[in-house]
Amino acid sequence: MKQSFRLGILTDNMRILFLILILMSIGLVACSQENASEVAPVQIEITPTPISTPAPASIFEENFTLKDCNFSIQTRRKYQCGYLQVPLDYGEPDGLKIDISIAIFYAENPTSKENPLAYLHGGPGSHSLETIPFIFNSVFSSLASTRDLVFFDQRGVGTSKPSLNCPEVIDDTISSLNIKQSIEDQQASFMSALRKCHDRLVEEGINFSHFNTLSSARDANSIRNALGYEVWDLLGVSYGTRLAQTIMREFPESIGKVVLDSSYGLEQDIYASVPQHADRAFKLLIDRCISDTECHENYPHLETKLYRAVSQLDEYPMPGNAVMIKADATSNNGFAAENIPTLMTGNRFVSVLFQSMYQSELIPWLPEVISNVSAGNVEAANILLSNDLSTMQYTSLGQYYSVQCPDEISFTNLAFLRESSWESEFFRKLFDSQDLYAKEHISICEFWDASSSAWKENQPVVSSIPSLILTGEFDPITPPSDGETVAGNLSNSSFVIIPGASHGVLFSSACALFIATEFLKSPVRPDRLDTECANGIGNIDWVTPLKKTGFQAYSDPISGIESIKPEGWDNQAPGFFSRTSLGLVGLAQQIVPGTTAEDLLPTLVESFGVAASNTDLGEIKTDLYSWGITEISSNGQITILATTTIGSSAAVVLASGLPSQRNDLIESILRPVTKYFRVQYK
Repeated sequence: MKQSFRLGILTDNMRILFLILILMSIGLVACSQENASEVAPVQIEITPTPISTPAPASIFEENFTLKDCNFSIQTRRKYQCGYLQVPLDYGEPDGLKIDISIAIFYAENPTSKENPLAYLHGGPGSHSLETIPFIFNSVFSSLASTRDLVFFDQRGVGTSKPSLNCPEVIDDTISSLNIKQSIEDQQASFMSALRKCHDRLVEEGINFSHFNTLSSARDANSIRNALGYEVWDLLGVSYGTRLAQTIMREFPESIGKVVLDSSYGLEQDIYASVPQHADRAFKLLIDRCISDTECHENYPHLETKLYRAVSQLDEYPMPGNAVMIKADATSNNGFAAENIPTLMTGNRFVSVLFQSMYQSELIPWLPEVISNVSAGNVEAANILLSNDLSTMQYTSLGQYYSVQCPDEISFTNLAFLRESSWESEFFRKLFDSQDLYAKEHISICEFWDASSSAWKENQPVVSSIPSLILTGEFDPITPPSDGETVAGNLSNSSFVIIPGASHGVLFSSACALFIATEFLKSPVRPDRLDTECANGIGNIDWVTPLKKTGFQAYSDPISGIESIKPEGWDNQAPGFFSRTSLGLVGLAQQIVPGTTAEDLLPTLVESFGVAASNTDLGEIKTDLYSWGITEISSNGQITILATTTIGSSAAVVLASGLPSQRNDLIESILRPVTKYFRVQYK
C-alpha cells in the first residue's frame, strides 16, 4: 500500500503559521503568536520611481460594498474591507454577478506616488484575507511599507461569494484518520466525498466553467479599475504566479513590476512534472544530509530508514494523536485545538513528509522525523499531520478543481501521467506503486465538468515587464528549474535561487525579502539587483539529537540570571529558547519576584488547562539549590518544570517536548542547566 498523490493546495506560509499554532497549543512554543511569524526586518533607503496613481480612499467607498474585515492587526496604516461585484461571465457583463472580497491597506503617506502592490495568493483555492494577521507585519510591512497594498480572495475562494468550499471532504478525512484503509479504499472514500461536494455546489447553481484563471485575471483588472489605479505591481506566490503571468498577458499596460515567488509556466504539464520533482526533493534531502558530517553521523542510512518506516507502517499502522486548529472567537488568540485520534500508516507518513518539504523551517527536522518513525516513534509525524489537518479548512477545494481541471488536466492525458509516475524511482516506490496517481486526477476532472480552457492557457507568457523570479533550492513542487524556464520567457528579469529554502521563499527567507523589497523600490534593472545575500547563505543547521546538545554561557542582566543555554538554539525571547525556529523542543529560565516555588507551582500547572495532568518526579540537587521536578502532560505532550526558591523570588527552569524525549529533557537539558543556574543580585 502506497500513497495516491494529490498536489499540495495550501502553498504559501499559511501551513507554517498553523504549525506554530499547533505547537503553541501543546506548549512547545514559548513565544507570542505575533512574534512567531516574524522575519528579521529589512531596512532599505532607496529613492522610489514616481508614478501617477490616485489615492483611492474615497473611491473605495464609492465602488465597493463595505464589510467588516473580521481581522485585527497592529498597524498605523488605515485599512478597509469590502466586496466588489464582478460579472460571473465576462462574456455577459450585464448578467449574473459575484462578489470578490477585498482588503486594502493604504500607504501611511496619502501622497505616495509608488505603485500599489497586489498580492496574488497560491493554491488554487487557498484563502488570502484570513492570512493577513500572520503575514502583514512580518512580510508586507517592509515589502510594501510606502505603497497601497491590495489583498483579495480569488473568485470561489474564502470570503468571496460564492465560496466553493468542500466540508464533505474535510469531514471524510477526519473520520478516516484512525482507520486502516487500503489505498484503493482511501481513494474511493475521497472521491465519494468530493462527488458529494460537487453535487451540492451544482444544486446551489454553481457553473464550474466560470472559475478558472482567466476569469480571476479579469477580476484583478476589475479591482484595479475600481480602485482608480492606472498601474500597479504584482506579487504572486505559487499558483499566484500563474495568475500573475495571465494578467501580464491580458493586461500588460496595467503592470509596473512583477515578483514571482515559486513559479511555473503556463506551458508546463505540472501534474506530469510532480513525480520528477518529488524524486528530486527526496534525493536532495538525503544527499544534503549525507554530505553534512554531523547530519550523516546523527542520522545514518536515511534512505534505508525512509523505506523501512513506510514498509513498517504499511504492515503495522501506529496509533497516536493529532491536533486540529480551528477558528474560535472566544479564545484569547482566536483559535482552539481539537484532539483527533490517528492511525499513522505508510501512506499518511509519506504524504505528510512531502507536504512538510514545502516549508523551509521544517527541512532541518525531517531527518530526525524519518529516523524516529523508522525506530517506531510517530509522535513528530503526528505533529506534521496536525499541520496538514489544520490547513484543510482554509482551502476552497471546489475552486482548486475548477481551476486545475480546465487549466491543467485538460492539456494532459492518462498515458503522460502514468509514464511520468513510473519513470520516477522515489515516486513509484513511495507514492504510486499501484498506479492510482494518474487515474485519480483524470477521473475527478471527468465528473467535475468544467469546460476546457483555450489553447493559449497552455502557452508560455512572453513579456518585457520588469520581473523578479525567486525560487527555493528544496522546493518539491516548483523547483528552480521551473523558475528558470519562466525567467527565460521574461526578457527583463532576474532569477534568484535561495539556498536551503523551499516553497514561498518570501515567507521564510530574510534574504528573499530583502531582494524583493529592493526590486520593488529601486529604479535599477532587474539583472543589476544586489543578490549577494543569496550567495552568502551557508549550510543547513540540521536538528541535533537532544543527547548531543552542547551549551554556552548565558546571562540576563535584567533578571540577574547567570546560567547556560543550548548552543545553536533560537532565542525567541529573554530566557526562552527553542531547538528550531518553530519551537518543537523548548527551554525557559525565569525569575518570578515576590513568591516562592511552593506558591508558584500550582499557578504554573493551572496555566496548562483543566485537561492537563501533573506528576511529582522528585528533586534535582545542585551545589546551591534543591529543585523540585514536576512533569505536566497536556494534549499528549510533556513539560518538565524545575522550581526552587531563591531569596524572595521563585526560579523556574522549564523544558518542553514530546513524551519520548522525557529522559533527554531531564538528563540532557534540565540537569545541566540547573547545575549552572545562578542569580546575581545587583
